[in-house]
Amino acid sequence: MIKKMLVTAVSGFLVLFFSGIYLLFTEHGTSTLLNSAQKLTQEKLQIESFSGTLGREFSFQNFSYAWATGQVQLGTLAMSWDFWALFRGKIHLNTLFVQDLAIIQRSAKNEQESREKFSLPQVRIPFAFEIDDLEAAKIRFMKDEKNIAEIDRIDMAFEAGMRQMRLNSFHL
Repeated sequence: MIKKMLVTAVSGFLVLFFSGIYLLFTEHGTSTLLNSAQKLTQEKLQIESFSGTLGREFSFQNFSYAWATGQVQLGTLAMSWDFWALFRGKIHLNTLFVQDLAIIQRSAKNEQESREKFSLPQVRIPFAFEIDDLEAAKIRFMKDEKNIAEIDRIDMAFEAGMRQMRLNSFHL
């Protein structure tokens, strides 16, 4: 009885492990995962073209994600990262290239809420974060369809933890 339960548990673990490897480290698996994400979000998430694998290095064109009070639109993203660093409690991006990024905040239907200033959502990440090389071009922050701020280009490298951030280089 115990032997049968152990074999079942080990078999289940192996199926999950190899399914994860397939989804993250093969182009077909990554494509399947992204298509499922688009369907699960009821088309709030849209990606026009994608290449690479989520587990190593990838790029995509014309990404957008919409929610009730805003939207993110991204022309191009290319990224390489160390997936295995997650097991060390760190998100480590080797390179990140972003072009034509628009963060759009929509006015609320309530008049008082619509007078609020533009603000980015607060995000708490339970990992240390490191980017060796970040290049971003044409970044816009918008309220409704109006530009609030625009950044032509950013080049930087940084490390961040729960309580501190260290800029290794920063060029605007």
